[in-house]
Amino acid sequence: MTLLDLLHEQYETADGRPVIFECTECGYRHHSLGRLHAHAETHRGWHGWQLPWRHGDFEALMELTEVVAIEDSEAVGLEEVDGL
Repeated sequence: MTLLDLLHEQYETADGRPVIFECTECGYRHHSLGRLHAHAETHRGWHGWQLPWRHGDFEALMELTEVVAIEDSEAVGLEEVDGL
């Protein structure tokens, strides 16, 4: 496993459908569970300047996480993608 693999983790269901993770507090979505948990920490009161060892409670973060399987996909043009 390389550093790039860790930065771009991807998960799928047992039958091979890709999943994304959604914040149950606000609906923010990301393909990376780690990135979603970093986001969810802000709902738990962490704002980056605090000591990191006070955070990272996996069970509490999973309570703020919903796993969403991607059922269908379609090709879109680059002009339809925000931020590109």
